[in-house]
Amino acid sequence: MFDKYFEKAFEEILKKEGGYINHPNDSGKSTNFGITEAVARKHGYRGHMKDLPVSYAKNIYYTDYYKNPRINEIINDKLRMEVFDTAINCGTKTAIKFLQESFNLINPGSQLSVDGIIGHQTLKQINNYKSQNRLFVLCNALQAEYYLKITRNNEKNESFIFGWLDKRVFN
Repeated sequence: MFDKYFEKAFEEILKKEGGYINHPNDSGKSTNFGITEAVARKHGYRGHMKDLPVSYAKNIYYTDYYKNPRINEIINDKLRMEVFDTAINCGTKTAIKFLQESFNLINPGSQLSVDGIIGHQTLKQINNYKSQNRLFVLCNALQAEYYLKITRNNEKNESFIFGWLDKRVFN
């Protein structure tokens, strides 16, 4: 069911997300393997979050954050991982908007719609772009900017800013 790339990416995500966490400042409340209780419930999980099977989390990551938003169709491995990781931590629409905005910023005159949806045009433009590393770096910069903004707007996020930056931006 899972492609080879997803298997590797999932292992990387588990290293970043860890296991069960119920941090009082986390707006996602209790999480396990990075899956919030709300997302687990949406997928039919009814048990305690401490007991969420890793296979359940893996299926959620595959469907919600990889396959359905079409992140799996990004050809460049490094860029695909950046968008996938950002989707998990910031939301799929946000991650895809970062990708689309990055493309437009480094391609003056580009008309790629910044709608948070990977469609035919986004895939064509992104996958045919010659400097994938530029896209990666700019997406990563927008991710850092996002973390700084949400931390400035909510002091509870100060608990997480260095972890987000260390695990997701500087990594």
